[in-house]
Amino acid sequence: MKASDEWWNSDASDEQNNHDLNLTNPPKHFVEENNQDTITLNSRSKEIVFSSAMFLIGLFFAWDYWGNSGFSYMLNLNENILWFIDINSYAELSLLEQFEWLIFILSPSLLSINFIIMWYYLLKKKIDIGNTTSYIHFSIFIAIIVSQSIIWGYLVFPFSPDHGMGFNIILLSGLGLNQNIASKISEKIYDM
Repeated sequence: MKASDEWWNSDASDEQNNHDLNLTNPPKHFVEENNQDTITLNSRSKEIVFSSAMFLIGLFFAWDYWGNSGFSYMLNLNENILWFIDINSYAELSLLEQFEWLIFILSPSLLSINFIIMWYYLLKKKIDIGNTTSYIHFSIFIAIIVSQSIIWGYLVFPFSPDHGMGFNIILLSGLGLNQNIASKISEKIYDM
């Protein structure tokens, strides 16, 4: 042991050896956390794949009352935006009516972008942002339903004849994005 008056003198080779040992042997809890994240992402990917499959199926069913699919809204996005601009030039729509039309026209595209971003983070960055994308997903649907209820003068429910089957399937697909809800649904399915 060194004298107390020489505490500032240290042997650099001892410190370097200790530093090298710490780098070659990561702490045990770090290895367990990495394995836990991999297991969690693997189980979550099944829930997300099922939710994404529901979403894709819902895109091909009727989105609105007239039978137009969500996929057709995405393909005709440019025409729908031009129609929206044209109808606003001569019709006297309130700001809420304009918002309702615009969010309804854009919602299949916005929801698709939401799913794409979630998959990007899951596959490329290995981060599960499902809860955030679930909140965005349901916020879009809440905006549609609340604005339609105010404009139409009666309470619009998601599973009413006012919307097509694709609208309802895509609405339900958002449940698989939320980690807590999806795990509870998975447990119920596996218990059957």
